[in-house]
Amino acid sequence: RDTAGLLASLNNEFTLDAAADDDGALRLTTVVTGTFDAATGEFNFAYAAHPRMLLWRASDEKFHQIGDGMENFPLGFITGEEYTEQSVKLDPGDMILAFSDGATEVQSPAGVQLSPSGFLDFAHSTLSKLPTPHKLPDYSKSLLTGIHEYRGSDELEDDITLLTLRRMP
Repeated sequence: RDTAGLLASLNNEFTLDAAADDDGALRLTTVVTGTFDAATGEFNFAYAAHPRMLLWRASDEKFHQIGDGMENFPLGFITGEEYTEQSVKLDPGDMILAFSDGATEVQSPAGVQLSPSGFLDFAHSTLSKLPTPHKLPDYSKSLLTGIHEYRGSDELEDDITLLTLRRMP
């Protein structure tokens, strides 16, 4: 349940393992961790320089960024880094959308980056076009299709990971 502690442990292992390699190259990665308690609805999460997740509140049918003030170092920067954790209560029907930076950093053919705020708008408009009740696999597929359309190509410059979860009524 200690998502911040997990990141700290992963960071130490990742940093020390990279230092043991002969090439000495700096290796960094972003990570998001989370746990969900179905009995209480509590979703605990921590970031290591990862894009902030989005929370869909079923009550107001809007996405909200979560994780203000959690601008932590990526894994592999320095050992001993401490990470902060936050918690949010998910009500029935609420949804979490986690995504890698490849989703926010994708560029249009004109070179315009989607950006975190652009992705938030994109996530909302994509969901609003789907029939209710929203099926998470359909939503993820629609997001990925839309990202490729924004890019104007099936070729992307970075990998994209999308993860959705919803608290069921």
